[in-house]
Amino acid sequence: MAGAGAARLLVVNEWLRRRFTRKPGQKVLQTWHGTPLKRLGLHRPGFDPRRMAAVVKESRRWDVLLAQNVYGARVLGRAYAFLGLLGVGSKPIWVEGYPRNDALVTGDAAAVRASLGIRSDERVILYAPTWRDDREEIVDFVDPEELAEQADAVVLVRGHSRTLLPGRDATGRG
Repeated sequence: MAGAGAARLLVVNEWLRRRFTRKPGQKVLQTWHGTPLKRLGLHRPGFDPRRMAAVVKESRRWDVLLAQNVYGARVLGRAYAFLGLLGVGSKPIWVEGYPRNDALVTGDAAAVRASLGIRSDERVILYAPTWRDDREEIVDFVDPEELAEQADAVVLVRGHSRTLLPGRDATGRG
């Protein structure tokens, strides 16, 4: 059985760690982790040469970028300089959707509900607050328990990788 250092394909949805060194023959598929509805990478406000260099250096380590739609491909490709300058150095961007999200729309609804413990007659709201670079905590303008009560719904909370500690699920009524 091969170790993690010998994997031929790495699928990541965040920046690679600084100490990551590609092994011969390895490919990196960057799936990112959401629809870019905020400024990312090179699009963040303020000119910071170090940040710009870090963004370009990072995106050069990816072989393929997965986007959930054409909009995401355009924004992520530019924000992470994946499209190259004037098309030079461009790498493939696959517009294929996001499996974890697509299952909520195109999957077997009954099976998804059953796996989450949600009855077929219950209304469901997905609340996915995100991280902002000007805050330490998640941007959280909604109290999920209050929303569940007021909307008479089950509220699913999808945290962000920078704001939700591994193994720390949000729980509460509704």
